[in-house]
Amino acid sequence: DVTPRGNFEGKNILHVDQDLEKVAGKLGVSANDLRAALARSRPKLFAQREKRVKPARDDKVLAEWNGMMLRAFAYAAGVFGRDDYRQIAEANAAFLLREMASGGSVGDRPQQEEGGRPQQEEDQPQREEEDRPQREEEPVTDHRSPVTLRLHRSWAPASLTGDQPRAKLNGYLEDYANVADGLVELYQLTFDLRWLQAARDLTDVMIEQFWD
Repeated sequence: DVTPRGNFEGKNILHVDQDLEKVAGKLGVSANDLRAALARSRPKLFAQREKRVKPARDDKVLAEWNGMMLRAFAYAAGVFGRDDYRQIAEANAAFLLREMASGGSVGDRPQQEEGGRPQQEEDQPQREEEDRPQREEEPVTDHRSPVTLRLHRSWAPASLTGDQPRAKLNGYLEDYANVADGLVELYQLTFDLRWLQAARDLTDVMIEQFWD
């Protein structure tokens, strides 16, 4: 459909939008000859196109979108029994935790009492019972991971950074929520505790950072 007026914003974008047999009939050639002509033309057109300035391309990776993809592949792997989907999901989860998460100390967070309430400050009024002999209490064991995962919003490959691939920007609520959701789905598929532990760590930080 090449015309003097163009087929897109005043210019002609070359594409095949008609049946080759019909076009060949209009041109008075065989369909095989037309296919051969197109096959010869494409490399020439591609070589010419490569000389043009290419449009900008956004290659960055978003944690939120990858979390949704992770959940989809993990769920589909279980439904359809596709081991290749499981491998994709595990590779994606490993990438997210390796490249788009950084470690922070659990001690940075307020210590929690049973029921989830923060411990009382030291300046709270002392109870009279404190003057009485205290029985020795059993130590409380914190079974949480010693590392709290903090997500980054995006990750850019070397083609964008001009140096080394790197993650940047603090993760948003939707980043934490979707990645944690994907990790839980992957745990339900594989029963590998590292995915559940990572999901729990991300959820802890999500609640701390975005509770309001």
